[in-house]
Amino acid sequence: MTAEQMIEQERREHAEYEAKTVVTEQGETIATLRKVFDKVCDAKDWKAPWEAKVPHEIVGIVCRAVEFFHADRAEIVGIEQITGRVLMTGRGYMA
Repeated sequence: MTAEQMIEQERREHAEYEAKTVVTEQGETIATLRKVFDKVCDAKDWKAPWEAKVPHEIVGIVCRAVEFFHADRAEIVGIEQITGRVLMTGRGYMA
């Protein structure tokens, strides 16, 4: 097995693990939280402080994703008057 094949196998196994591992009381998996977290975190440095405007329907899962990956709580700063989007911020990775 080549190094590239070993790396690809490790990626597949890791993705499978994240897809089946439930980590919240709501039944969400690591993979589900990662998809949400990747949309709000800093694209260049996931550990960096961040801010995002999100639909109000996903505020709860954003909070859970940030708490899981940053070991900190997201803060709700305000709501945009026209769009109703919720402005959220986070201090970055805290562990």
